[in-house]
Amino acid sequence: MNFLEKQFKLKENGTDIKTELIAGLTTFATMAYVLATVPSIMSSAGFGKSGVLTMVIILCAITSIAMGIVTNRPFVLGPGLGSVAVYSVSMIIGEGISPAVASGVIFWEGLLFVIISFIGLRDIIVKLIPLSIKISISAGIGLFISLLGFRNAGIIIANAKKMFLVLEI
Repeated sequence: MNFLEKQFKLKENGTDIKTELIAGLTTFATMAYVLATVPSIMSSAGFGKSGVLTMVIILCAITSIAMGIVTNRPFVLGPGLGSVAVYSVSMIIGEGISPAVASGVIFWEGLLFVIISFIGLRDIIVKLIPLSIKISISAGIGLFISLLGFRNAGIIIANAKKMFLVLEI
């Protein structure tokens, strides 16, 4: 207990171990969808679900633990669904994009994001975006994730002849 107090300055931050455990479990519950969504999306691009699930778990655990230890911030880190979707869609559609090129695009996008964050440009951009746009983006991401889930569950299927989505109940 003394180690945790010293490492995370619990009293100084007005919290305790019980509160932090509840907060951690709540955060995990709100983010657990990536454990189902990412393997499902990547399996449609030809990857094995179990291997992707294992890597997502390892990625989330290592990065989240590092975030807590290095920054003392209670953030869970995981794969961005935008990057996962770009990668898998480029593989599914068959645009002639190789896995190496798709991986390179994601790598350079991540590196650019880190650079923008370190120089402070990210904060400037975030402050310039109106609240209504931020809310709309969040809603759009939620709808996109829902669409992927409904498609993977077979509730929504694509009809190539009609070029629109058909709801099957």
